[in-house]
Amino acid sequence: MITKEQKKIRLKGCGGSDIHNLICEPPYGCDRKLHYDKTDQEPDFPFIVTPAINRGNALEQMVCDMYAERTGRKLKKINLTLFNRNHPKAVGHVDRAIVGDDRGMGVFEAKTVGMWMDKKIQEEGLPNGYIYQLQWYMQDGWYYLDKNGKEVSVNFKWGAYGLLSIENWEIIEFDIEKDEDMIQSLRDLNNNFWGNIKDNIMPDRLNPSDKRCKTCMYRTTCQGEHLLDTVQYNGLEKDDSLSGLFNEYGDIKQIMNDGSVMLKKIRDKIMIALGDRAEVQSSNFIATYKPMISRRLNTKLLKQEKPEIYQDYVAESVSRPLKIKTIGE
Repeated sequence: MITKEQKKIRLKGCGGSDIHNLICEPPYGCDRKLHYDKTDQEPDFPFIVTPAINRGNALEQMVCDMYAERTGRKLKKINLTLFNRNHPKAVGHVDRAIVGDDRGMGVFEAKTVGMWMDKKIQEEGLPNGYIYQLQWYMQDGWYYLDKNGKEVSVNFKWGAYGLLSIENWEIIEFDIEKDEDMIQSLRDLNNNFWGNIKDNIMPDRLNPSDKRCKTCMYRTTCQGEHLLDTVQYNGLEKDDSLSGLFNEYGDIKQIMNDGSVMLKKIRDKIMIALGDRAEVQSSNFIATYKPMISRRLNTKLLKQEKPEIYQDYVAESVSRPLKIKTIGE
């Protein structure tokens, strides 16, 4: 967790947690949103602290302890803000430093991941935003001010992630090597970003139908009429007290959607592995893969060709389905 004073300092430069916005990395990153953040624009909607955010903050120390026990590496806490001699518009707040390694000091980030993200990372590797965040900290020139105001240099030679899988309750570890090309590309983006702020040049808007816009805190200021073009307004009652529940619903729905995609991939692999076999048993599962013939009444055709018969047998039912969608969906 960072302090209120550190949050003020973040207005003066980009930190590691800003990088996904700087590179406009989906599903949440947007450089225009970052522009509003760094110019201290009043948001249109409050920031929602989700259960996932609370979980990550509460379990940070536990993740660090589990990672240290698993790897045998020594972690050191750096509570102070990092500044950069070479790039005044770069700041940093790292979770931990790894000390006592032959490669030199490493930067460590602790995260918690749910089931779907765990599976996604296991199959596809770390998201680009994660990798670029550590590369940001591996640029040269970092220092912090001690209690006497003296500069203390910090030089991260490599980086690592410790990810706690909530479902399996185990640590997934990744080491990241320093990449000068990535670091230079981030420096260029950062210099260009702050140059545009100085010249009062806004980054381009995303398409208003982009999912990132639908829950953005600045969506009205940013998109304005463009966002309204994507929604049919019917004078509905406005109740912002439901925003927390709606956001939680959206997060869980996204997890389910991503999970269904991964589940389909696994099913496809199983079907290929089964081949022509109709039924197979393992130590704890039975799988059947048999041809099936189904017969269903074509109600659409019946209604079209025999409407009088259709009307004799159609039955009405009353329900109250709940439908929730983001504005513009």
